[in-house]
Amino acid sequence: LDCSENQLSQLDVSKNTALTYLGCSLNELTTLDVSKNTALTSLQCVLNNLTTLDVSKNTALTSLGCGGNRLTSLDLSKNTRLESLLEGSNDYEIVVGPDRTFDLRSLPAGFDPSKASQWDGGKVSGNFLVVDPWATVVTYSYDTGSPFPLNVYLYVTVEEQTDEDVVYRVYNPGNGKHHYTTDPAERDFLAENGWIYEGIAWNAPKEGDPIYRVYNPGNDNHLY
Repeated sequence: LDCSENQLSQLDVSKNTALTYLGCSLNELTTLDVSKNTALTSLQCVLNNLTTLDVSKNTALTSLGCGGNRLTSLDLSKNTRLESLLEGSNDYEIVVGPDRTFDLRSLPAGFDPSKASQWDGGKVSGNFLVVDPWATVVTYSYDTGSPFPLNVYLYVTVEEQTDEDVVYRVYNPGNGKHHYTTDPAERDFLAENGWIYEGIAWNAPKEGDPIYRVYNPGNDNHLY
């Protein structure tokens, strides 16, 4: 079945259980359910708007094309017969605040930070991505559980500066203490040296009385 280039926004092939080939590229699909099509050996869904793709039931697949979508993760661990992934890149848009921090848990279901590597344009600490200054695109390679990785481009939009300061929280697993700072450079330095970045603690008003911080090197405590 080839229904490519038809501007389809929906496609139901649940009753076509004998399908061995499905071509649905160059449409406007946001979802694609092929869980009933267990006989598929080739699936070509290039250039749609898919944010997730579940091919765990399609164990007969030998060829898959899924580039030009909005996938941020992909699991091919069940597709042991796969011989080629005609992938290209997948693009996804993210919005970050003035602190340039993005919570990776807000990506579409299935994304596992531990399976993403080769980050370019940003650094990852736990579940958080900190976009490099001036970077407009962040790329990474995602381990699909097969010889074929998924290459993803995150296109970054930065929200305008607000009238508040962002207070970041980092955690030291060695002594169980938290540290708060408004300095992204300090946050990044600590995250690169064993601390865990836990996200934004709160937003503080820029006007009003200042808060001072002092440090006791004897017990490793801060006082505000």
